[in-house]
Amino acid sequence: MTDITPSGLSAAAEAAASQISGKAGEDALKASANNLPPADADFSVSPSPAKKSTAPVKSKPGAVVSGNKTDDVLTSRLVFGAYARKSLTIHHLQRRLNDLGFSEALADIDGFGGELTQRSVSAWQEANGFPVGQITAEQARAIFDGDPNVSVVVDTIV
Repeated sequence: MTDITPSGLSAAAEAAASQISGKAGEDALKASANNLPPADADFSVSPSPAKKSTAPVKSKPGAVVSGNKTDDVLTSRLVFGAYARKSLTIHHLQRRLNDLGFSEALADIDGFGGELTQRSVSAWQEANGFPVGQITAEQARAIFDGDPNVSVVVDTIV
C-alpha cells in the first residue's frame, strides 16, 4: 500500500514535487493534489491537415485470398447500402483503407460495406480531394495503386 502524506499525495509524489523549486513546484504540488495538470500546461492540439497522397502506398504481399496471383477488385462490388452484399472486393477495400491510414475500416473487416467502412471511404475521399459518395473507377484505381494483392477490374461504367 502507498503511504499518503497529509497533503493527500503519496510520499513519492510529494518528494518529486519538492525537487521543483519556486512557483512551478507549488503549482505542480497543487495540481498533483487535485489530480490536475499544472496551470501552465499547454494542451493545444493542431489538427493534422488532410493531405493528398503523392506516392502509392505499398501493401505487403500475402493478402491474396483466391489462390491466384492477385484477387480481382470489381468496381461493380464497391457498393454500399441497400444493394450491398458481402464480397471479396469490400474485404480488400477494408484492408487497403487500413494500409492507407483510415483504420476504422479494419474494425469492420468482414466483407460487408458497413458504417465504419463507409466512414473510412468518406474520410479517404475528403483527404484526397474527391467528392464524398459512391466510389468511382478512378477512385478505386487510386485506392489500390501500389497494392500487389489485387487487380482493379472496371466491370461497370462508374
